[in-house]
Amino acid sequence: PESPVDDYWKLVCILRDLQGHAHGIVGGFDNIMGSKVPNGLLPIFPEFGDLNPVPNKRGGIEAWEYLRSDGQKNRFDPEEVVALQRTSPYNPFKTMSLVQAAVHELDVDRYMKIYRKDSVKDGGITSDIISTEQQMNSNQRDKLSQEFKDYLGQRGQGKVLALSHGMDLVKASVDARDLQYIEGNVQNANDLRFITGVPEALYAKDANRAVLEGAERVMIQYTTQPLVN
Repeated sequence: PESPVDDYWKLVCILRDLQGHAHGIVGGFDNIMGSKVPNGLLPIFPEFGDLNPVPNKRGGIEAWEYLRSDGQKNRFDPEEVVALQRTSPYNPFKTMSLVQAAVHELDVDRYMKIYRKDSVKDGGITSDIISTEQQMNSNQRDKLSQEFKDYLGQRGQGKVLALSHGMDLVKASVDARDLQYIEGNVQNANDLRFITGVPEALYAKDANRAVLEGAERVMIQYTTQPLVN
């Protein structure tokens, strides 16, 4: 009764995007045609405390535990809590915010740039190529090729590549020399996860089905889901 519905919904949306979840406590119930219907919701502000699920033996939620900022703990029945959340693929009881997902995307992009730089420096072939429909002589091609290697290589870190005369920077598929570089220099599955964005469990030969399915959910979370959103 004290808060307009649109103000409450704006708060819920902001909290869900920034911390992955937004919880509301049911203020009370009305009995309408034999059904219990909530008659009000009270928002849980992060400054006042955290509300966490208490799992039961069957994998459901036995109760919600509210840890207040003053150190007190309160428990609520599951029917007293309304939770709007973006579930984390790692754990059904945890959430992941849009900010966390974006940070991971930036990490993958950053490590991919580091990988390309080191690959070119060590003689590998970059996954980027320059394409143009204009005629170029061998001297022009050699000069452009060297500038491109400098741009992607060690000396070109932080350098801006400017293209002109109808040139386009396009992606090329990974070829045999790149795969050879990965096999020779990157032996850690965790490094491969940073380079490719693919969860490391998908590289493990001894991963069981549950681990692989979990890894696939992570893959979807970090690739397909942001595009859907």
